[in-house]
Amino acid sequence: MRVVFDARMARWTGVGRYIREVLKALSLADRGDEYVVAVNPGDDADFVPKNGMFTTAVFGRTIAPYSLAEQRFLAREVSALRPDVVHFPHFNVPAFGRLRYVVTIHDLIYYHFPGDCPSYIAHVVAKRLIRIAVRNACEVITDSESTKNDIQRTLGADGARITVTHLGAMIIPEADLSPELVAQAARSAGVAGPYILYTGNHSPHKNLGVMLSALAKLNRAGAGLKAVITGKADRHTPGLLDQIALTGTQADVVLPGMVPDRLLFALYKGAEALVFPSLCAGFGLPPLEAFACGTPVVASNTSSIPEVLGDAAVLLNPGDAGGFADAIARIRSDRAFREDLVARGYRRLAMFSWAETASKTAEVYARAFKGA
Repeated sequence: MRVVFDARMARWTGVGRYIREVLKALSLADRGDEYVVAVNPGDDADFVPKNGMFTTAVFGRTIAPYSLAEQRFLAREVSALRPDVVHFPHFNVPAFGRLRYVVTIHDLIYYHFPGDCPSYIAHVVAKRLIRIAVRNACEVITDSESTKNDIQRTLGADGARITVTHLGAMIIPEADLSPELVAQAARSAGVAGPYILYTGNHSPHKNLGVMLSALAKLNRAGAGLKAVITGKADRHTPGLLDQIALTGTQADVVLPGMVPDRLLFALYKGAEALVFPSLCAGFGLPPLEAFACGTPVVASNTSSIPEVLGDAAVLLNPGDAGGFADAIARIRSDRAFREDLVARGYRRLAMFSWAETASKTAEVYARAFKGA
């Protein structure tokens, strides 16, 4: 079977991490299939596995994600690679064409949260494309049972065509996270002293105002905490800055931007807690990465988050800023509570692996191929 994998978004955060890790895990489990990894001209393709199962194909033209060119040319460019099955790792599929494809729908955030889209028109287009992507796919992959249920409920999709493939977590061995590296990461981020951590984008559904309100409450009580909020500045960052001003936390928030993985994991290691107050998550990798670093997690109790984190985190109503503050304070003051959360996190982490994600993904390809 010849699988063409659309990897144009491989250097993005989120979807990009998914692309890179799935391809790497597929390369470690030889099932006799051939993989063609398709990229745009000029893309850095050094993430493509270096073995006989994988080749890299460069499209004849640049086809930017979410562009009109995607609808005009992507199906033609992919068809020229003679696929048996195509894997689109996001909902931005060609609406027309006769491709036999598998699509991964990570979440319906663009469907349910218009404010996350660049414009109202973009929201309308995204809703339409998500519907088309699910309707025309041979098989649909999603990251959680929660999102599978959302796809069925919102789009009326047949659950028999939807496969849940929980994600794994990128892990840097704790032995590599030396106290010196942890201190270096804090200095690089511009923080001295204790801090709580958030990593991800600054979209409205991330609900960072609750984290900031919790921080303000803690520091009014003399906690002396900083908040490190990583992530590339984007169109939502001005809204985050407004929330920082509204909560009066300007002196207590550090925005280091994108942080290399090695330093990011050291920031996890040094944090008092990872705070994950999202209103909706298709899966949520940062809490698993925090578990891998022995860092307690305080998160919201919505969408897929309880499914993924189980009893290994403090789960709270996403509007309960006081509850978030109290949980962080307890983690800092109650050593036994903290150690129990850390132990639960390690046990929970063992339930997820990219190898399992890739194995289930390959099974989906086989079903799509057999349905030809």
